[in-house]
Amino acid sequence: MIYLFVLAVGLLAAFGNAATPPAPEQIAVSLATHNGGDGSGGMVLINPSGRRLAVLTKRRAGREDSEPAWSPDGSRLAFTRTADGRRSFQIYVMRADGKGVRRITRGRFDYSPSWSPDGRWIAYRSNGALRIVHPDGTGGRSVPTRRPTEVEYPGWAPGGRIAYSYWSTIPQDWPAACHRARSGCGHVISSRLDGSRRRLIVRGRDAHWSRDGRMIVYTGPDGGVYVAPSAGGGGRLLGRGYRAEWSRDGSQIVYARLGSRPSQDSVWIMNRDGSNAHRISRGASNPAWRP
Repeated sequence: MIYLFVLAVGLLAAFGNAATPPAPEQIAVSLATHNGGDGSGGMVLINPSGRRLAVLTKRRAGREDSEPAWSPDGSRLAFTRTADGRRSFQIYVMRADGKGVRRITRGRFDYSPSWSPDGRWIAYRSNGALRIVHPDGTGGRSVPTRRPTEVEYPGWAPGGRIAYSYWSTIPQDWPAACHRARSGCGHVISSRLDGSRRRLIVRGRDAHWSRDGRMIVYTGPDGGVYVAPSAGGGGRLLGRGYRAEWSRDGSQIVYARLGSRPSQDSVWIMNRDGSNAHRISRGASNPAWRP
């Protein structure tokens, strides 16, 4: 599989009368699995035009690195790794240059890390449940969710609230409990870290709030990239794709498109209104913009 991150660097830093130019934009991408089926996948750093800048993790047979997530300051990267041919998955953290790799979870199936805006927590899915842990691997605990759970796509909403989805597949596949009123199945949900004050945000999954907290970009219930006000309600379809995230200034959206096999997956960028959609990488998926 493949994953991507983009860096949007902000204002010039002034020193006396001189100004330091901004750093170039960067994107972290994980490489597609070899056609030979060895289950390998690494991550590289590219720029928005697709030019490779650095290798972050190398391919090794039976090891796959995926689902990267940047720390708020862009200095570290959390990601999912399987080192035993997909028999188990754990969350790891490393520096932005690919060094200092450290495992921080010990579950059998730990997926989908997401860094809190204050940098104190990493949320992730563990055996279908929602958990958080500090970036150094300490303080791990569960976040209560209403049953049936089967949490997917942990994330973070404004105000220190955690966000997630569950049973977001088609309603025909839902268990009976999902058909109860206000079950939350098929929706993006936010809550406090103790599980209280749950809110249904929007129908869909994998939501990401803009930096100013006013807008959400998410995957619709039947796929596709949607945007909606942060308060929720009806979303607007921008186009085909999934796993979308805002650029730091909110002017663009990076997202993935599925191919018939991993080597045909691709990563795209478009303007916030859906215009100027263009592919920037082949054989990549799960993009995340580097702050």
